[in-house]
Amino acid sequence: MAAPKASVMPVSGLRDLLHRYDVLLLDQLGVLHDGKNVHSAAWDAARRFQEVPGRDNKLVLASNSSRSATVALQGLKKMGCDAGLLDGVVTSGEVSHRWLNKRKTEQQKAKHAEGSRQTGDGRDAHPSESTDMESNEELENVVHMTWQWRGHQSLSELGMRGVSEAEMQDATLVVSQGADAIAVGEEIIPMEDDQMEKLVLKCAEKNMEMLCTNPDMVAQYGKELAKMPGFYAELYEKAGGTVTRTGKPEPVFYEFCMEVIQELYDGKPVDRSRVLAIGDSMAHDVMGASNAGIDVLFVQGGIHYKDLGIDLGEEASLKDVIELAQKYGVQPTYTIPMLRW
Repeated sequence: MAAPKASVMPVSGLRDLLHRYDVLLLDQLGVLHDGKNVHSAAWDAARRFQEVPGRDNKLVLASNSSRSATVALQGLKKMGCDAGLLDGVVTSGEVSHRWLNKRKTEQQKAKHAEGSRQTGDGRDAHPSESTDMESNEELENVVHMTWQWRGHQSLSELGMRGVSEAEMQDATLVVSQGADAIAVGEEIIPMEDDQMEKLVLKCAEKNMEMLCTNPDMVAQYGKELAKMPGFYAELYEKAGGTVTRTGKPEPVFYEFCMEVIQELYDGKPVDRSRVLAIGDSMAHDVMGASNAGIDVLFVQGGIHYKDLGIDLGEEASLKDVIELAQKYGVQPTYTIPMLRW
């Protein structure tokens, strides 16, 4: 990919961009909070944008969280964030749920087609004589990477059951929702980093597909960075495994965002030039939004603050921001130290 031109525009606050956009796609970690502390100035800026007189501005959370929209909102409220401001929520978890449901439907159709073939007496089987996909279906065995400290998400409603390493030969899919534990049924088994790496490499040898529901490599928690599912997805690919990602920077994520935005405007299409994405990751927020034809405001005080040689809240030089962007082969439209009005 060609190196981006040096045309990133520094802004002092969101008010500088007020009349250019109608919708904000807001990342959460690194923008609205740091995993421990609420970024009050960011929420104030979002509220001011939403409340501009004579405008119908919208706020949409656009997060690589592997959780559902409902659970993501609950998490924000629990932290003390003013989540009620948000008009819509898109999470990687919601997109992955769609993917899993589609996969399940396709599997059921295939089974139904097989069960509907001619019966022994030469007549076509009636649907009631075919396999009952809903009530008699066995749970699909999967390797379920999950969270211990952030909370487990069951796959049982999708007809799936996490298996142990000893049962891995029976698994058909790796579902990567977390990075510090695996789920065996509903039992959570904590995993150290080296244990998880060995498990991932063992799965890759079996050549199962991996669904990565959170493509982030790391996430910010205060001043620390923690490994995320995207880290293990990359390891899986390097070992020869196949990975499907459902979050940023994947196009499917932004297509879902645009669907949600259109619904907010009663089905009226919204020009992407009126949408601004705000995030702190060059590889996810900036790359994903840019590839989707959406302008992006890069927040310096997120996961890249150390790369930029600054402390949280400090402003990096434009030269350092551009060099960091070139490293990832991307170009943010704007940059700001932290989201503020």
